[in-house]
Amino acid sequence: MKNSENDVKITSELMRKDNDQMPLPMNRERFNRIKAAFEKNGGVIQRSEETDRYLEFKNSEGLTYNEDTILLKTNASTSAVFEELIHSAQYKQKRNNGSYENRLLMDIEAQEKLIKNQKAYGIPDIENEQTEKALNKYREALENYRKES
Repeated sequence: MKNSENDVKITSELMRKDNDQMPLPMNRERFNRIKAAFEKNGGVIQRSEETDRYLEFKNSEGLTYNEDTILLKTNASTSAVFEELIHSAQYKQKRNNGSYENRLLMDIEAQEKLIKNQKAYGIPDIENEQTEKALNKYREALENYRKES
């Protein structure tokens, strides 16, 4: 059964960091181009010190509220930016129903896309390795959830 303790545990375990190796922020020019395209289509990407504090509280580099609203840390990694864009597309396709199991499935799909498109997205190897670890943890969380349900 889903509860907020499980959510926090999963989120904090899956942040893209490996001990002291934090991912590098996405190139600013590249991010600005992505942001402009997202906003041209009616979306909002919010980044600020206040957003950083909120996301730090949530143990996350980014959150997607719906198809049009993304929160990102000011130093979000390339993987984090593309992951939230993937989640935005999932919302747009009406595939995210908000249930715990569905959220795990959407996160698994996002991690798989990041790995598959590593070169096209320009994701550094260290981030890809962290994404592979996250994918395994999401799969394990889904398996455990299904066993308990």
